[in-house]
Amino acid sequence: MKSKTEKKLAKKVVQTLSNQLNLQTKTRPRRRCKLVALLLLLTSSVTASTTELVWDKTPIPLDLEVGEERMIHFSGAMSIGLPASLRAVVRVQSIGNTVYLLASQSFERKRVLMRSSSDGSVVVFDIAAGPEPAESKNVYVRSAKGMPERQEGTTDLNYANLTRFAAQVAYAPNRLVRVPKGVFPSSTPNSAKRLVRGLLVETVPYAAWKTKSGLHLTAIKIVNTSDEAVELHPRQLRGRWLAATFHHYRLLPSGSGANQTVVYLISRYPFKQAVEL
Repeated sequence: MKSKTEKKLAKKVVQTLSNQLNLQTKTRPRRRCKLVALLLLLTSSVTASTTELVWDKTPIPLDLEVGEERMIHFSGAMSIGLPASLRAVVRVQSIGNTVYLLASQSFERKRVLMRSSSDGSVVVFDIAAGPEPAESKNVYVRSAKGMPERQEGTTDLNYANLTRFAAQVAYAPNRLVRVPKGVFPSSTPNSAKRLVRGLLVETVPYAAWKTKSGLHLTAIKIVNTSDEAVELHPRQLRGRWLAATFHHYRLLPSGSGANQTVVYLISRYPFKQAVEL
């Protein structure tokens, strides 16, 4: 992978050669061809710093160079499901629409899921790391053109169906998720720290939607951080909710592997406003 100094030098050479081609109109054909070839070679080395990938439901292979950060750009914010075996060797940061990956050591190819924070759709990557330079530092991911919108036709937007849809987004395979007509992605809350009272739990915004009738549906992940099992009840939730459903009502102690769940909240107001009522 080229250093910043090398890239700047290459750009200067490209500009110089370009000026020569524009000014030297009487250059001999053979010399002019050599300049064109060199210009194209250097231009390709400078601009080959980005890669575009198409998500068409086939897992996307992605290679990391150990010690070099790689940026994955999406059309919206994403959350990352990193396998436990990679958490100690891959640094992951998600800022806006970009995911930053940095591997500290080599590893064999592993499956990694990245989920849209707006509609719950998933992009599947097969990631590996090694000493070889990656093809580019920036990767842009887009969906294949012509993919149909996955919406059901006549679903009644009652509390039960809205909760069922949110549960599918959180736990079901992506191929089984159907977005009911009249349900649209909404901005995911920035924080949910005040949601649960009286328990040692961590609350993390997962996804949010709104309906054509003005209802707001929010999914919040709850993680038990205590050394004891806890039981959840709607009366422990701050805010004014039309419906509140826990996917699991009992959470085992921290580190048990069964210490987290998702709560599905339906309200007449956006989450931040509803939790403060």
